[in-house]
Amino acid sequence: MNDDEYQIYFAEKLANTLSECELEFINRQIEEDLSVRMLWENFCCNFSKEDQEEHFARLDQNTPWDLISFNEILNTNKSNYPRSNNRNNFDKLLTVAAIIMAIIFIPPNINSNPANKNYSYTNGLAGKMVKRPFIVSATHEVLYLPYHELTFDNEGNGYFKNGEKLMLKNRHAGNGINTLEVPKEQNFKLVLNDGSKIILNSSSSISFPLLLATSGKREIWVKGEAFITVNKDPQRPFIVHTSGTDIQVLGTEFNVDSYDSTAIKVTLVTGSIKLLTKHQQKVLKPGHSAIAINNTDIKDNNTDQKVTLSWKSDNYYFENAAFFEINEVLKKWYGANLIYTDSLITAKKFTGVINRNQDLKFFLDNIAATADIKYTIAPNNLIYLKSN
Repeated sequence: MNDDEYQIYFAEKLANTLSECELEFINRQIEEDLSVRMLWENFCCNFSKEDQEEHFARLDQNTPWDLISFNEILNTNKSNYPRSNNRNNFDKLLTVAAIIMAIIFIPPNINSNPANKNYSYTNGLAGKMVKRPFIVSATHEVLYLPYHELTFDNEGNGYFKNGEKLMLKNRHAGNGINTLEVPKEQNFKLVLNDGSKIILNSSSSISFPLLLATSGKREIWVKGEAFITVNKDPQRPFIVHTSGTDIQVLGTEFNVDSYDSTAIKVTLVTGSIKLLTKHQQKVLKPGHSAIAINNTDIKDNNTDQKVTLSWKSDNYYFENAAFFEINEVLKKWYGANLIYTDSLITAKKFTGVINRNQDLKFFLDNIAATADIKYTIAPNNLIYLKSN
């Protein structure tokens, strides 16, 4: 990574908008690499402690800037930042924003690796910049991915759908664990070197070795939601680790939803899987679903597979869904957030479908008509709802 790319991480670190994976990476770089630490210290010199606490960490969530949305430049949807009455502080923040904008719109050329061509790209529907999926390698190399489909072969080489090769420096360290993270508003298709296929939903990640074990267990770690098709190999059980709950597979298709670490939901399509928690285990049959509660108890979870698996085809079906449920989907797929205090809206239910490839306004118009509400779209993708 070059200095400009580090500037992006530093700005987002101060703004508290880095993902857990990104924060762990940049903190390690600062700790272990003297040149990065010096760059970080120099960056921080431009901001007093008061600046960092007041302007990045926020004092008043309800007082947004009038002139510029720093949060929007960082492609996040967290709380608005306060209006600054100090012109010097405001200029400093504009400088950081300018750094980020320069790096976003002038893609760096790093060793001609296609995975490093762009930190972000323009979302064709919303017309805004969004983060690309990225891999943090076993040697802590960060590569932003230009495409949303990646296949690994038995030599640890990664190839995108168009044939371009992913240049990982550590590909010969096949047993090291790599993490692929998918930001909001996107999904990703990954094929492991054994032929197993994974579709990752928005705001999800998978940790995996480039070369799965040739004997014993094949293991991956999933956060968020994924649909997994496991290549059958009785001699090498496939283990999916989530937060406290493991799924043991021989060869099958199933969906795992671990967005809520206290309620891991698993839906089996074909084959057979076994759920294992601290105190219980359960074998699922095709067409059945189960939920692991607090990583201890496993209960049957009667769901409609059409609804559960619809996200794979960029649809999401709601059936008598409350608005807080709808909001969770909008956060992941559009980076939007529903705001309402009206008790009538809280009590309303909605049945319908949303398509990820359609403009959000199309869905909002539909829900406004059927639920008899009005909506207003504010900056930072905040959507205010009010009953008619």
